[in-house]
Amino acid sequence: MGSLGGYVAGSSALIDFLRNRASTWIYTTGLTPADTAAALEAVKIIRQEPERRDRLQKNIETFKHCAINNYELPITNSPSPIFCFPLKDAATALVASSKLKDMGIFAPAIRPPTVSVSRIRISLMATHEPAHLQHLVDALAQI
Repeated sequence: MGSLGGYVAGSSALIDFLRNRASTWIYTTGLTPADTAAALEAVKIIRQEPERRDRLQKNIETFKHCAINNYELPITNSPSPIFCFPLKDAATALVASSKLKDMGIFAPAIRPPTVSVSRIRISLMATHEPAHLQHLVDALAQI
């Protein structure tokens, strides 16, 4: 559902807690009308097409299975479709990102000061096919 920034959906107790304890997050620049409209449309699509979530969950499990069983890649046990692979430094992350791009894979390098440890980040989608996931695993194993 990403467009820009983030938001929290939760119980009234959680929202009240965040309003009172997370002022550095609350008092930042708000979402633009376009980003808000994009998020609202994403929620609408999720409600109307739950099969997309099912496909995404299947892709997460397929990727984890292939990455662990074929190459023993370090995969966290998380339900998230976002996977980060820590690397030794920013230069290594940039090279890895560039090599993956040359193989047709968008995996941005995330570096300090954004994060404390440089990494590449992979985001799976419901529209990925099994062949895409296998290609990704093979490419990660190469770098």
